[in-house]
Amino acid sequence: MSSLENKANSLNVRNHGMTAIWGPELRNSVLGNSNLKTLDLGCNDLRGEGIDYLYDSLVNNNHLLELDVSYNQIGSLGAHALTKGKGNSNLKTLDLGC
Repeated sequence: MSSLENKANSLNVRNHGMTAIWGPELRNSVLGNSNLKTLDLGCNDLRGEGIDYLYDSLVNNNHLLELDVSYNQIGSLGAHALTKGKGNSNLKTLDLGC
C-alpha cells in the first residue's frame, strides 16, 4: 500500500480479507496521503484492533472525507472510537454497517 501514498484520492480495499495486522499500514497510508478523500474498508476482518489504528489516523488527518468500515466486526467499542475520532476530523461520511 505504501506505493499509493500521496497519489490516490480514493482507495477501495473492500472484501480483501484484511485483518488487524494491516492496521499500522492503513494508519500510515491514511496519514501519509494528503490526497486521500475516500477509503472503503468494508467487508474485511479488521475488528477492534485494526480500528484502533484507524482512530489514530482520523484524529491526525483532516483530508479523509468518507470512510466505510462496514462488516468488519468492530463491535460497540470500535464504533464508539471511530465516532469519537470523527469529531476531530473533516470526515463527512462514516459507514459502520453491521
